[in-house]
Amino acid sequence: MKESRIRSKYGVVATICIINIFVATIAVSQNQFPSEIRIGVRTAADSIGSVYRDAGKVKLDGYCKLFGQELEQEFQNHNLSVKVSYTDINNEYKGRSYPRYDGLKLKNASNGKKSLIDIECGPNSRPVHDSDWDKWSHVIFSDTFHRVNIKLLLREKLFNELNNISLDSLEQRLKSVKIGVTKNTVTISKLQNADYYYLGFETKEKLIEALHNGEVEAYANDSPILETLIQREFKNKGFFIFPKYGTLPNLQKDEYVIAISKTTNYSGQLLSIINDVLKQPRLTKYIKELEKKDFDNKNLNQKRDSINKYDHFKMLVLGFILGVTVIAIFLMFLLPELRRKFTANLVIAVSSTFSKLLNIVVDLFRRNI
Repeated sequence: MKESRIRSKYGVVATICIINIFVATIAVSQNQFPSEIRIGVRTAADSIGSVYRDAGKVKLDGYCKLFGQELEQEFQNHNLSVKVSYTDINNEYKGRSYPRYDGLKLKNASNGKKSLIDIECGPNSRPVHDSDWDKWSHVIFSDTFHRVNIKLLLREKLFNELNNISLDSLEQRLKSVKIGVTKNTVTISKLQNADYYYLGFETKEKLIEALHNGEVEAYANDSPILETLIQREFKNKGFFIFPKYGTLPNLQKDEYVIAISKTTNYSGQLLSIINDVLKQPRLTKYIKELEKKDFDNKNLNQKRDSINKYDHFKMLVLGFILGVTVIAIFLMFLLPELRRKFTANLVIAVSSTFSKLLNIVVDLFRRNI
């Protein structure tokens, strides 16, 4: 009996100790967070994140704005007194301001080493090569929040040519198109894996200059970035985004993620909170609205299949009209009575037939068939 009481006593003590340790762990974990979490917004795609200043204050729009609001609410749900602040960053690949994810590295500051930002929100794709993971070892990435198509920005003439050929012919034609792409990006890795012909450029500015002077025929990037580029630099200049639907053949979609500095003692808990935030209905609804503006590659194939079926039907009609015309002319010359009786009607019918035939032939030539 005495032994049983001793065991019970020690059991209660052990349980209390475990509870105290658990509570203390939570308290420490909460205290690890600073009073402010700084979000750097990469402003390459307006639908994802755009920053402007109004009366000296930084104003935010796009997905990153909603994300920041939901993140601050999630901190409150965890009883954390953490405010979210924003700054625009312009790390367009390798050198406009600083290299990709450089703001998430530790920097020397007056109060010790500290990263410029805690989180980077923007059109940032999940790395696909081991070398990228090694290069960005100071970063951890969230779950995917948006899947986007890779497209081409090109001139109207090439756009019309590519838009009016079959999918098989398109794949062959694209292999000869000189595509420009910025170095050290996920896009260039995917083009390389799919055997596209491309030229790499150190900065976006150099690539745009090459596109204008004809050094390259197209500029490859994610559709949200190209849509923003059209509005900012190529509006009403005879450039279009191809394909209108879906992604380029043999290319998988890019996966957009939130980048988080790995250099803090709260990065793991911050990652967990962010992944929960990305599931919030307000954010998923916004992404669904963006996806309505684009279609997956299946829709592109279906669209092209419907074009091919339509062209096949027109070829059948063409053959039928030719056959009827030949028979009518043959009968007209073999049967004098029929010729005299229906000469006027046959002339009208043949003229109408040849007019329709000419329209179909012209249309087919326009489609490069």
